[in-house]
Amino acid sequence: MKICSECAEKILKSAKICPECDSVIEQKILCPFCIEETFENSNNCPHCNSFLQKSISCPECAEKIFGNSENCPYCDSEVKRLEINNTSHNYNIEVGKRREGLFARVKNNNRIGRLDCFLASFMWGILSLCIAFLLTFIFFPRISTHDAGDTIGILTFLINIYPNIYLLRKRFHDLNYSGWMYLFTFIPIVNIILGLILLFGKGTDGENQYGPDPLR
Repeated sequence: MKICSECAEKILKSAKICPECDSVIEQKILCPFCIEETFENSNNCPHCNSFLQKSISCPECAEKIFGNSENCPYCDSEVKRLEINNTSHNYNIEVGKRREGLFARVKNNNRIGRLDCFLASFMWGILSLCIAFLLTFIFFPRISTHDAGDTIGILTFLINIYPNIYLLRKRFHDLNYSGWMYLFTFIPIVNIILGLILLFGKGTDGENQYGPDPLR
């Protein structure tokens, strides 16, 4: 329950019009920055002057919160906005970690999981093969079929050196090993064992010394 500011009668918390005096009730919700009560339709908080976006409902406790809240001021659950359509004011939200694309996950995290490492390696392998194929026939148009195969293989290997090291270091970090472990992948037989570990080994649960869990 809450009190009508016009007639001082008790009304339901969700009421928008007072049943006693018919005055419009503007709901107050907590500012996510200073945690002071602010009118729902305010563009700026009168207490801290922070910019406030159109209100939405917290998916955990269903309380009204402002659209740019990172945490619900009522239940403290993490709230991330995925998309804001300023024309229709249609808000899509989710609790927890924002879902990013493969490229963003590999680029922004110091650790990558098994699936992301495999997908990134596979995609880059196809791309590097195409690049090597084009370079071979652009710069060596009269090369024989046998020599072309060797040239494409060498170019593909050279193009893949840096991306492979980049991915391997992050995968080792996910397993809580130093990135320098990738040097052991140049040793015969050892590279096979490490390859299986990198492909099937489960990363550290939660945060480790190299960064947060990429799956959370």
